[in-house]
Amino acid sequence: MAGLLKQQHVFAVESSFNDYKYILNVWDNLRSYDDFSREEGKYSKEFSAWSSLYKKDKNAALRKLDGLSKEDPLKRGYDLQLAYDQWRDNVYFPWFRDRKSGMTKVTFDEYLSNSAKKREGIDCQKRYDQGQRNFPDACGLLPDWRDEDDKMKEKAMMAEADKRVSKLK
Repeated sequence: MAGLLKQQHVFAVESSFNDYKYILNVWDNLRSYDDFSREEGKYSKEFSAWSSLYKKDKNAALRKLDGLSKEDPLKRGYDLQLAYDQWRDNVYFPWFRDRKSGMTKVTFDEYLSNSAKKREGIDCQKRYDQGQRNFPDACGLLPDWRDEDDKMKEKAMMAEADKRVSKLK
């Protein structure tokens, strides 16, 4: 569920995560929604119960995280949700908004490919060591964490956007 832990246009920075190195590993290596979903499934039982509390009383829920190790399933679930929120708000949504408005004609797959070309050859570990990778999407390949529902919605959106653009010509 997108947007649970952070508001849109707010960056989740290194200090926002319980285990930032874990999240960088997730971001850099879990390329697809299925990969991400399998990882998330390891922690979903604990996180699901916690997220219900979070929706009712954020402060009480956040206090529940205090004292837990960074490897605790609840903290891992939290970090995964925060990473997903970051991906959705800062990778997927900007493309979706620009495509819908006609500002771009590229598909999301093309967007990811173009991004990969721009980021090619960047040493992410060096950036991290130098303190220049303080949020996950600052370096490396961008993951594709769209589910099937996302893909269906974007196809409909692109068809509608293309109709609007062709009417203007």
